[in-house]
Amino acid sequence: MLECNYFWKAVYITTNGWITPCCYFENPFRILYRDSDGKLIKNYDIPDHENSNKMHNHYNLVDIRKQVLNNKTPTGCMKCIETEQYGIQSHRQGGLEHYERFDVHYNSIPEKEKTPNIEIENIRHIDLRMGNTCNFMCVMCGNNESHLIAKENKKQNKLFNLASPTVGWGDQTDNILSFLDNAINVKTVNIGGGEPFYNKKLLTKILQALLSKNKQITVTMITNGSTVDENIFKLLNKFNNVNMNLSLDGTDQYIETQRWNSNWEKIKNNIVIMEQVFNPTVLIRVIPLITALTITNLTKLLQWIEDTDAIYDCDPEFVIDPKFMQCSLVKQSVLDKVINDVSAMKLTKTSKKRICTYFKNTKQTPELRYEFDEYFSDLKKLRGLDVYKAIPELKDTLLTMSETVLI
Repeated sequence: MLECNYFWKAVYITTNGWITPCCYFENPFRILYRDSDGKLIKNYDIPDHENSNKMHNHYNLVDIRKQVLNNKTPTGCMKCIETEQYGIQSHRQGGLEHYERFDVHYNSIPEKEKTPNIEIENIRHIDLRMGNTCNFMCVMCGNNESHLIAKENKKQNKLFNLASPTVGWGDQTDNILSFLDNAINVKTVNIGGGEPFYNKKLLTKILQALLSKNKQITVTMITNGSTVDENIFKLLNKFNNVNMNLSLDGTDQYIETQRWNSNWEKIKNNIVIMEQVFNPTVLIRVIPLITALTITNLTKLLQWIEDTDAIYDCDPEFVIDPKFMQCSLVKQSVLDKVINDVSAMKLTKTSKKRICTYFKNTKQTPELRYEFDEYFSDLKKLRGLDVYKAIPELKDTLLTMSETVLI
């Protein structure tokens, strides 16, 4: 049986209201409408969250748990499996090792709780994505993460959130708030978007609903750091433990290219404001997504983090999807240089081992260069984003199609 606390102890509510075990569970829209035997689930547009007490037993979660109990690996778990192949800790493994999030070690969970249907009292972790409202158009994101990208792609449903989802089950705000209230043993709550600070009305309601648990829970805000809001910051200061997780992948043009519409100077200024406003109970953390675009800026970013007192720590992630943005598209000589440079740094906030292990186990994929160029050629037409002008060294750091024969 695939060991993972998230199956039995967690709920992830996506940007438009679907429910999966965790935020790493891949492409719920692709597999959601079929059970473990491939049979089409009818009436899929009438989800179980019409009753807030059923969210933890949404039929998608029940089917996933059945697969696990039958020693099958759910399709959506492939991101963790691929991460583990690089020799670094996956989200699944993190949930097993840092079991204080779940209030119990996986091996100590009673077998009677490892069933397709669980009690709401079992839920320890809730990960909530409020909607796709976002002021950025990150190059690795899609319609479900940014309404601006959905608009760029001329989607009919450009903007959606839990109050106005893309499918016809209506405003789920009250049910979500009720679920948060009824999950009496929850330990950690992650809140993201889109960009959650651009959905202030809903975010305020969610934080106010959680205030009764302010001493027992850790709230994690997942934000791009582009905005500050005094009223929401005051609310966050009322909680005993808060993480402000900044999706900050690089400095200067690297962040401004990868997180399109971002402004490096403004983000730095906002971090200064956060440091001044937040209580010591709020930790400002950086969670960079390392890609083929940002790899040559990595050491500069890590040094900036070391030198910035406001930043508590850094927990790097590595892009899995889209594959053509992975560091496997980078030349071996570049990977070797980054490994050597990172190894030589004096890092107290970031794990050298995690970064270097990932790069050492990276297998190059020059065949993806065509997809990379095709994708950014489209973005040049749509946005005027010339990636090779923004990051000139890409011409020399990326593998070429001709190198396929040499590997």
